[in-house]
Amino acid sequence: MKVKHGLVRKLIEGGTAEYDFTYEFYWMGEKISEEDFNDRFRSQTISVAQDVNSFIQGFDAKKILNAGQRTLIELKTLEQVAKLPLCPECRKLIGESTT
Repeated sequence: MKVKHGLVRKLIEGGTAEYDFTYEFYWMGEKISEEDFNDRFRSQTISVAQDVNSFIQGFDAKKILNAGQRTLIELKTLEQVAKLPLCPECRKLIGESTT
């Protein structure tokens, strides 16, 4: 059986009990030490966490941009309404100063 990635529990030669096992570590088809496996796994986990954080920041930025665009649309609408010939009471409703 060829292991491409991960760890394999193997029975020690001549062993019969549950504690007669050893582990072999593989990374992309290469047999490596436990320390190297842990280092690579930690690095990959950190990289994934950074990618997820970047994605979340991008998503948050998109939400902020969308909110800003909606605000601009509302302001343009208010500007158009403010140009209409409105009575003083209507101008107060849209928040425009009558002074």
